[in-house]
Amino acid sequence: MFMYIMQSHEYYRPRKLNFIEKVRKPVKKLKLKYKSLIILGLLVVILYFIINYFSKILLHTEIPLAVVSSWSMVPSLQIGDMIIVSGIREGEVKEEVIIVYKSHVRAEPTVHRLIKVYEENGVISKLVTKGDANLVADYPISFSQVKGVVVFNIPYIGILKLFFEKYPFIYVTAIIILLISVILSPEEKKAKRNKSTD
Repeated sequence: MFMYIMQSHEYYRPRKLNFIEKVRKPVKKLKLKYKSLIILGLLVVILYFIINYFSKILLHTEIPLAVVSSWSMVPSLQIGDMIIVSGIREGEVKEEVIIVYKSHVRAEPTVHRLIKVYEENGVISKLVTKGDANLVADYPISFSQVKGVVVFNIPYIGILKLFFEKYPFIYVTAIIILLISVILSPEEKKAKRNKSTD
């Protein structure tokens, strides 16, 4: 009888372990994906700041990169397009180019087409811009408000940035969940135990 119990115990034990291992493997893979996602996110953020910093120097503007956030420049630019901006001198200003400027009534920079340049004694007195999709021109601006001219755009690459700016709580919640899942993972606890034993 004793031998029978031992045999039955040894018979069922491997099955139990196999079931646990089958469950653990997908969980481990999922946690590794979380870690990879966090590392990738951090690398993207760091890379963005590095590119943004050096772009300011290379492109001679304080706004080298920007994301289009309205329909005012359709069809030339769509919402979510990332634009690359280059600094411009007063003598290089030409009509029909797309410029980026700081308005006195908006915190965010405006991306509109330059439609008219007014000069007095060879010096620019005011500039008039207008969105391609707008019916009315903007209020005139001075050259000092201009931050640069659009030299290139990458379609839709900035949509994610606009989404997180509009719903920041989703971004924060996702980061918190990912960090908690990594911190509370059994692998992290094992690593801490191994360090303490060493």
